Amino acid sequence: MSRSSSPSHLSLAAFLLALIASPHDGSSFSLSRIPLEAIRPITSPLAPSTASHRHRTLPLHSTVDSPMRPMEEEEREKNSKQKNDEDQKEWKQVVGGFVPKFLKRDADTKSHPKVQMVDTITDYKRVVVDEEDQIVVVRFFAPWCKSCKAAQPLFKKMVSHHSPSVKFVEVPLTKDTAYIHEGLGVPSVPFGHIYHPDVGLVEEKKINRKVFKEFRESLDSYVSGSCDIPMEEEQEDEIVADGGFQ
Repeated sequence: MSRSSSPSHLSLAAFLLALIASPHDGSSFSLSRIPLEAIRPITSPLAPSTASHRHRTLPLHSTVDSPMRPMEEEEREKNSKQKNDEDQKEWKQVVGGFVPKFLKRDADTKSHPKVQMVDTITDYKRVVVDEEDQIVVVRFFAPWCKSCKAAQPLFKKMVSHHSPSVKFVEVPLTKDTAYIHEGLGVPSVPFGHIYHPDVGLVEEKKINRKVFKEFRESLDSYVSGSCDIPMEEEQEDEIVADGGFQ
């Protein structure tokens, strides 16, 4: 089947034939004889229309963070280091991972199983004052006291060493037990009392970490049944024994 030619194709063919037949190789051919249809651009029927198929321009969005300035990068590294330091304070590395350190802190502040807790004056009289067979050591402390917490391991060690021959008691300082501390003349915490079954209260001392050794030595002397006499008292006893001044 033959394909029909469009008018523009026929006009262009006629122009080319006229140009070939023209003398002087077409140099004298007038441009006015060129059909307008021949110089119009031929549009393919398959080409899309630019009017109906316009491309839509979309904005571009960057997916990469803009480079940080030196000050911002330094601040970020500082914050990251502080966070790591805080994590190290709160977590302890063990075999197989990490455990929170607050578990260890709670274990340190927990009362010794061989220590009795007293929070009423009635219990204090029954457990401490009325004891007739054992030496009693009383520890006055406050749960929020840093000095009490620092000395608590020393107190626990003393309990483990002298139990069960010595009874150990703790009296916490709270709004409900403050009257006990005040009534017994406790000036500060941590503070310690030693009661002997024969004579009652025999020692009142501070028991913070710096002077705890003195309190323990006093307890050791009562447990062993010995009592160190100061040098001045020994000299006075010697004078009395020799018939000197009394």
